[in-house]
Amino acid sequence: MMRGILTRLGIVLIVLVAAAALLAPWLAPHDPLQPHLALRLQKPGGVYLLGTDELGRCVLSRVLYGARYSLSIGLVCVGLMCVIGLLVGLVSGYAGGILDAVLMRLVDGVLAFPGILLALVVVGIWGTGMLQVTLALAMVGWTRYARVVRSLVLALKTEDYVEAARALGYRPIFILWRYILPGVLPHLMVMATLGLGTVILNASGMSFLGLGLEPPTPEWGAMIASGRPHLRTAPHLCLAPGAALTATVMGAFLIGESIRDRVSIQRHV
Repeated sequence: MMRGILTRLGIVLIVLVAAAALLAPWLAPHDPLQPHLALRLQKPGGVYLLGTDELGRCVLSRVLYGARYSLSIGLVCVGLMCVIGLLVGLVSGYAGGILDAVLMRLVDGVLAFPGILLALVVVGIWGTGMLQVTLALAMVGWTRYARVVRSLVLALKTEDYVEAARALGYRPIFILWRYILPGVLPHLMVMATLGLGTVILNASGMSFLGLGLEPPTPEWGAMIASGRPHLRTAPHLCLAPGAALTATVMGAFLIGESIRDRVSIQRHV
């Protein structure tokens, strides 16, 4: 009962955030980049439902447009991590031998460093921007997907139907596509859904530190950072993007937990 309620809550949250991202040009009441210094730090209400920031820009408009950047970074980054991790995990787990050892040592080398710290180093070298942040997070995040996929492949390739396909002379690429990949994808979907919230949170954290998207881009982490000096006098500058970030991450985690429960149930049926 409670699990079903939480799942529906997660779906509603993600749908609302996705709708805000897609319909931002029509839902935003003002230009998110246009400053109005005479209207700076207006409290929520009236024409500006969520108030204005330190430059007089509409906070509601910036939050709506911020959903576009956060979701874009999250989806593209998770997609890259899934593709890279899936390819490396499939090859490593099925081939075995020296190739498996080399690939797993590469994975261990990346995992030896804290992911967000390594991403900050990469961004520090490449520079800031949406593309740089996305690639940096993908470069350090694919390893967990690769390790999980490899472990699944090692278990699946010993199944009788895989052994029979190998004995019949089917090519490895066909065996991977027809017999092993269907057993890997549900688990990869769980990791991707749970990882979406983590990626969005890490991207916002990098922007909060000034190493993410560049101003005046309306990104939630950067909005929280710029509103922090005014936290006592204008708390809405931090509360509005913070609430949007919390709702997005929570929605992704709730949906991911629901998918994981379903996959776990199917495995035991």
